[in-house]
Amino acid sequence: MFFGAYVALGTLSGAVSGFFLLIFLQEPFRRKSFLAALFGQTGFCTLLLMLLYAFGVWLQASVFFGESLFAKEVLARFFAEILNAKFLRAAIFGGGLSGLTSFFLQLSEKYGQGVLWDFIRGKFYTPKEQEKIFMFLDVKSSTSMAQQIGYSTYFYLLSDFFQDLTKPIIESSGCIYQCVGDELVITWETSVGLKEARAVRCFFEMERRIEAKSAAYLEKYGVVPSFKAGMHFGSVVTGEIGVLKKDIAHLGQAITIAARIQGVCNSFNEKLLLSEELFNAISLPSNLETKAIGGVLLKGKSEPITLFAVKKKDE
Repeated sequence: MFFGAYVALGTLSGAVSGFFLLIFLQEPFRRKSFLAALFGQTGFCTLLLMLLYAFGVWLQASVFFGESLFAKEVLARFFAEILNAKFLRAAIFGGGLSGLTSFFLQLSEKYGQGVLWDFIRGKFYTPKEQEKIFMFLDVKSSTSMAQQIGYSTYFYLLSDFFQDLTKPIIESSGCIYQCVGDELVITWETSVGLKEARAVRCFFEMERRIEAKSAAYLEKYGVVPSFKAGMHFGSVVTGEIGVLKKDIAHLGQAITIAARIQGVCNSFNEKLLLSEELFNAISLPSNLETKAIGGVLLKGKSEPITLFAVKKKDE
């Protein structure tokens, strides 16, 4: 078999293992260190593609001789091929592709979904004005919870909590902008977040996910975290900022107002509050109900505004 055929087989198998990595191996390794995830994913995918190589060689030998897979000539050709140095080089080639895929996936998760690619292509090297939906999410009673279980244990709880929120955020096409202490800032492109009310649905999907894991939290930590959030949308200026550590920053009233809205959730005993602007722009599903809260004076604002509390109808 020519080496070019091995390269083609390696490329195909690398693509298959990369697909497998994206679909099945991200979630199990999210709680591992960078190196553990990198080597674990790469090793698993390399083993997978070597099996695919071997089966491809076996099948080709069967076709070449026109015999069954277990014919003597086929097996002899099979073992001769897989013990060949070319086969090993092709396996290394495919494993290298899997390793690169895993490496960039790890970097992408570190910087946030889609942010790494923005850095690479210099999308925000020059600041640009764009419209975004912002959700400021905060753990309720975080100080008392940390004192109750201890700050070291609370750190691990937060790690599990943010990990559990990741899947609903990804599924809603959201992006984690910042993670500061026990506060999470999530963004959506406005057109994406408004479509099918994805940004608002994300909140309730996150809530459902935590409820589904409440028994595990109680067993491990003795408490179940709950959270509240404020949402707003509008224009911000987005660009790269920093020298020793570069980041993509959003500047503008939209992000400030979203933070202020989250800050008044406790005052009205509500878990999710939307600005009037966002409420008027989004079409909420029928299983949600809303309540207008008028005359709310947000910090830094001279005039009161109207907010809308959103919750499930069965609550």
